[in-house]
Amino acid sequence: MERKRNGKSEEQMGYVLVLPAMALIVLFFAVPFLDNLAASFTGENTGTFAGLENYAKVLREPAFFTAVKNTAIWTVSVTVAQFLIGFMLALLCSRKIRGISLLRPIFLFPWAIPGVVAALAWKWIYNTDFGILNLILHNLGLIRENISWLTVPKTALLAAIIMSAWKGSPFYFMMLFAGLTGVPEDLYEAASIDGANGVQRFFSITLPQLAPVITMSLTLGTIWTLNAYENIFALTGGGPSRQTETLPLYIYSTAFTYFRMHDAVVPSIILFLCVTGLAGIYLLVQKKGGQQA
Repeated sequence: MERKRNGKSEEQMGYVLVLPAMALIVLFFAVPFLDNLAASFTGENTGTFAGLENYAKVLREPAFFTAVKNTAIWTVSVTVAQFLIGFMLALLCSRKIRGISLLRPIFLFPWAIPGVVAALAWKWIYNTDFGILNLILHNLGLIRENISWLTVPKTALLAAIIMSAWKGSPFYFMMLFAGLTGVPEDLYEAASIDGANGVQRFFSITLPQLAPVITMSLTLGTIWTLNAYENIFALTGGGPSRQTETLPLYIYSTAFTYFRMHDAVVPSIILFLCVTGLAGIYLLVQKKGGQQA
């Protein structure tokens, strides 16, 4: 009975300690969100209840659907590319290769660079006349004329995806490499004794052991990519012709370029709901995994 009473008092003390942080979250996040949510249902000039009129107005804009399409392509492509690059680097560094430990800080270098600095560096790499990328492609005989990477709609989004894949892959590398170091060697030794080859060991041991880390890293990475702003803004500014404009850039340009603050509320609510949905899916997966364990 006394142990139960002590456990209850410790739980209550935990709530007390968390209360200041929760109050700050409510003050700086929940209150502005509720204010924006209320504004999305009111008229811009009248301030009276307008129902779904603001949502219908946004859904009639072609630029909004262009931003949604770009966001979907951007998020899926960048997340998959970052994960695959990070996974390959983690597998490479987990192998017992002489001198491989010297490469680990180099693999983390892109993550340490500020996003704007990285974008400006890649902007120079993509430069039509003086960029090193066109020079390399020329020397390899792959192109005859310089490619305008950032000014042509067909290549601008691809250029932004490549830059972001390079910039964000170290996050997956760190998470997956940490997960790989936690996999017991006994499992691999037992599988080798049973005659399992490298591919079989990878799918039967490595992937199942890394499943929690993969789920967490993919969820966080997807949310960050969905909200990404400074990298693509510094690289293309959403151009050309809004072909690289994602939802965060669409919200920014609507509010601070065209000064339509009220119209920017609706897509911001939509983006928030998308992020909240991803976080909810992650929590459900984690809860289900905990129950099965």
